[in-house]
Amino acid sequence: MADPRKILCNLPWALMSGLRNWCYDRGFLSSVPAPVPVVCIGNISVGGSGKTPLVIHLARELLAGRVPEIVASVIHKPAKPGVLLRGYGRQSRGYVLVSRGDDTLVDVYTSGDEARLLAKSCKGVPVAVCEDRVEGVRQLAALGVDLVLLDDGFQHRRLKRDLDLLVWDCRFDPEKECLLPIGRLRESPLAAARASALIFSRPRSLKELDARRRWFGAHAKTRHLAQWSMEHRTTDLRPAAGSSAELLAEGARYGLFCGLGNPQQFFRMQEQKLGVSQTSRAWPDHHWYTMADLQWLRDTLAAQRLDAWITTAKDAVRLPVNHGLPLLIADLQISLVPLGSGTGASTNTTL
Repeated sequence: MADPRKILCNLPWALMSGLRNWCYDRGFLSSVPAPVPVVCIGNISVGGSGKTPLVIHLARELLAGRVPEIVASVIHKPAKPGVLLRGYGRQSRGYVLVSRGDDTLVDVYTSGDEARLLAKSCKGVPVAVCEDRVEGVRQLAALGVDLVLLDDGFQHRRLKRDLDLLVWDCRFDPEKECLLPIGRLRESPLAAARASALIFSRPRSLKELDARRRWFGAHAKTRHLAQWSMEHRTTDLRPAAGSSAELLAEGARYGLFCGLGNPQQFFRMQEQKLGVSQTSRAWPDHHWYTMADLQWLRDTLAAQRLDAWITTAKDAVRLPVNHGLPLLIADLQISLVPLGSGTGASTNTTL
């Protein structure tokens, strides 16, 4: 039996998001066409589901003159991509061009951490942030991009998209998840019916993957949609820019830290490869590291006699430039596999 307290807490958010979607579905609100094709990579939950590696993968493939199979239904020839984000956590407003494809044009506080990471990871691809996605796409189109990858825009229905790729983290059972503010969901999982394709991220087993596909097929009527599995694997570590850290020797002592929506996934992947860490710490998602945080990292480094800290590329851009830590960056490899097929596309990317 459903918990009455959960129902009461979920009701305001459900009414708000449900009414807005109803207005768009019935034509009382209309979406604005874009001057270039738009591919949205989004989700219906807060926290890390794996969107950023997918955006980087698509941007790199398109930049290399290839058309990834997952977007081939709307893109029939190579296109010059641009990336647009809202810019969560940035200390700016309005349209900001983060990169024309070469050097970054603004600091990380102006762009936000994810835009900075995308600009560093996708050399040659223009990256911009804007709360008004319609205006952001217009600005990028004026720069000469042929297609815009819209990062985290599934709920932004004012902008018309050519393709909606929806990512669902397989660790979470959609039947048991709750709406904000007590749960992780921005809207009901039934909203998956609006998607063009479903990407099931980080399946831990075929049984789990099959269960998630069955639930969405039965309740959100998604059986007709293209469906993909996206797995994450760690690759070799690399020294952070400006760090004196060397690659870990066998038996080296290390610690882990991050500020992600899913920190335990990062910790687990590193320990599976390197063995148990001496210490680990998780800060909130999108956390901006302060001098007090740096002091804690330095003190813990000395107290635990660590050889190095390991973090993510997304966290590294939120550290002060002169952090002075022996720091290694953990890279990820994603495997994107169409379900029902035995082949997939892989790329090395950072998160």
